[in-house]
Amino acid sequence: MTTQPIASTQTETIPEPLLQPLTVRKILVALDQSPAAPKVFNQALSLATAYQSKLKILSCIANNSPTVAMAPGDFLGAEIYGVDTGTAVAIAEQQMHKSLEDLQLWLQQYAEVATRKGIPTEFDYFCGEPGPSICAAAQEWGSDMVVVGRRGRKGLSEILLGSVSNYVLHHAPCSVLTVQGQS
Repeated sequence: MTTQPIASTQTETIPEPLLQPLTVRKILVALDQSPAAPKVFNQALSLATAYQSKLKILSCIANNSPTVAMAPGDFLGAEIYGVDTGTAVAIAEQQMHKSLEDLQLWLQQYAEVATRKGIPTEFDYFCGEPGPSICAAAQEWGSDMVVVGRRGRKGLSEILLGSVSNYVLHHAPCSVLTVQGQS
């Protein structure tokens, strides 16, 4: 019995892709003060170590955060309840100043960890919407990669509450690594 091929195929020479090493010189890691922050930071630090990259640690304070000071107009009706608007504004500004100092210290601790590992590191924070702020910072700094955490929201909760990681994934000017956290 002779065996014959069922179908004859022509062998084409498929050009080998030009393999170029991935170049990641600048990694922006976006951290919030959630329990997932250390995991997100460690992923970014591992990548920065592997690629010998610079690292920028960024945190964004949302406009609706109690950390962001309120303008005097936000205290409308305060007089009705016996609250002096000047005092209320001063208290809000004090709280904001203290929160921003605490945030700087928190970011500095992460930066020191990376610096001790030999990674050139800087940090910054912004007041504004986190998604657009992260993308703008990545563009401005010339990031090759953004590392951001993901809480795992799905469906209606993602629609109602939004997703910073989803925004960054679709709008960042560079590659994005999302680190899965807890929902």
